[in-house]
Amino acid sequence: MQIWPAPTVTFWRRLLTAIGSPGIGLATVPESSENPRKMLNEAHVAAQFEFPDGRGPCEHQSVHHVRGAELEHDQCYKVCSMGGLLRIGGRQTYLTVNTFQRFRWYRILAGVFSDCMLPAVAVIERVAFLSHSWVPQAHWVEIGVCTLGILASCAFLRASLLLFAKGMGGVCCFACAQFLKQHLVASNAELFFAQHVWDREVGEEEVNQDWGKHNAETSVSLRGMESHPACWGMPWMAGANPSTLTYHLEHTLFPGVAYANLPKIARIVETTCAEFGVGCDVLVGGSKLRRRWTTKLTHYATDQTKAVGISSIVDAARELFQFVFMLLTGR
Repeated sequence: MQIWPAPTVTFWRRLLTAIGSPGIGLATVPESSENPRKMLNEAHVAAQFEFPDGRGPCEHQSVHHVRGAELEHDQCYKVCSMGGLLRIGGRQTYLTVNTFQRFRWYRILAGVFSDCMLPAVAVIERVAFLSHSWVPQAHWVEIGVCTLGILASCAFLRASLLLFAKGMGGVCCFACAQFLKQHLVASNAELFFAQHVWDREVGEEEVNQDWGKHNAETSVSLRGMESHPACWGMPWMAGANPSTLTYHLEHTLFPGVAYANLPKIARIVETTCAEFGVGCDVLVGGSKLRRRWTTKLTHYATDQTKAVGISSIVDAARELFQFVFMLLTGR
């Protein structure tokens, strides 16, 4: 939507809604005189979760980037922490399962789960759009492409799990492939983690005094990811990612700049921050990203007010149920 000519944006948006990954459709809505956001002037927690899935139409431009440094009520925080299964900040409620995030096997499972859940999240997102926007407003073309998107996501999910139909051999093959993948490249969970400094939150009132400074200091610029599959391996993109998982600091400050141009302004942003004494958090390469992710998860794996150890089965079951509920409802 940022790189195609304006007259064709609607066509490409509909095509991507039919075959694309989660997040498509958040940026643009059908031509309509009806305002899709009616709670923009409410508190962040109300404006963010105006729609059942949290990230409703135009949320990315009108809510997330406007109040980006106030992370406590941001839907991205919930996604990055996987509904609490990963504890990434001191203010986050401590769960019993968080004690396991210090172990590599738990982090690998989190990465596998985040990668495999993309088709399911795409289905949930499109169902939510149908229920709160397209069906009530009778946008028939959008209803059609959303339905196609649900079918395509289900087909992709089935294809990704075909190995399980081959018995124990298939399960072992899937496990080995996933372990190798998580070892060689950063998972979606790690990439999403590289968007913000999640344990450094600034209140909205303070942010409004110097929006650029505080958003620069609470965002991360992940660079050197040109070879990662999420960056499509295209030389002209220079490691930029269509979901802005890389160069997110630059994207936060200039959300209107096409993602393909973010690497071009990265050095300018870094130089300007240094000139004015503003913090600029830069990560270069997947190894440094993994090192920070591991360090943060290990640091927040324990809580001084709660004994560390394996909890009861009841506690674990309750926490997993809450996670599934969050996944399905966005709350």
